[in-house]
Amino acid sequence: MRLVLPVLIALVATLLPATVGAQELQVIPAPDLGGNPSDDAAIWHVYGLMPDDMLNIRSGPGPAFRVIGALQESQPVRNLGCSERDGGFWCRVSTYDQPRISGWVNGRYITDEWVQPGGRLLQDDEERVIPGTAYHATGTIRCQTLGDPRVGACAYGVVRNGPFAEIDLTFPDGYTRSLSYRAGRFSAKDGSEVRSRKQGGVAIVTINGEETFHIPDDVVMGW
Repeated sequence: MRLVLPVLIALVATLLPATVGAQELQVIPAPDLGGNPSDDAAIWHVYGLMPDDMLNIRSGPGPAFRVIGALQESQPVRNLGCSERDGGFWCRVSTYDQPRISGWVNGRYITDEWVQPGGRLLQDDEERVIPGTAYHATGTIRCQTLGDPRVGACAYGVVRNGPFAEIDLTFPDGYTRSLSYRAGRFSAKDGSEVRSRKQGGVAIVTINGEETFHIPDDVVMGW
C-alpha cells in the first residue's frame, strides 16, 4: 500500500498539465483583408448606398433605435445574423476597424460579394448583355392578376449585379411591372406594396394584392 500512493500521485501529476492545456481556448487570428477578395463567408461589405451617403449602425434592429456608428460604401463587416423585424430586414454586424462597433444595420445594404473601393461588385465572370436588349437574361415566368384564376406567362428581362437584380415583368397585354431585388427582398420601383414568400426555390411575389409573380431563384441569381 505504501508504494501505490506515490505511484498514483506521480500519475496524476503527469496527466494534469495535458488536461489543463486541452481546456485552454484557441486564439483565432483576424482574417487578412489585404484589399483582395475573401473566401470567408463571414466577411460582408456595404453596397448600394447613394453617393456620399452612410449606412447607420443602430443599437437594435429597427429605425427607432439610436445610431451608434456609420459605415461607408464597400466597408467590410462581419455578419452575425439577419432577421425580419417589423416589416424590415436587419442584420447584426461588427466592424473590423478599430474601435470595433457591433450593432444592427439595414440588411438591404450589405452583401457577401466582394465590393472593391468605389462600390462596384467584383465578379468572377462578367455577365454579358443579350445582343439587342438591356438584359443579362430573358424568358417567361408564371403570373396572375386579381380576379383571374388562370395562371399566365409573363415575359421577364433581368439585369444582375452580383446578389442584386433589376427585373422587368411584362403581362400579355403589354403592361410592365419593374422590381428590384436586394438582400433576399423584392421591392417595386414605383413604391407599390410588395409581399413575398418562398415556395421551394421560387419566390411568390404579390404587388398591391393584385398582381402575383412566381420568380425562380435562378432567374434572379443566374444559377
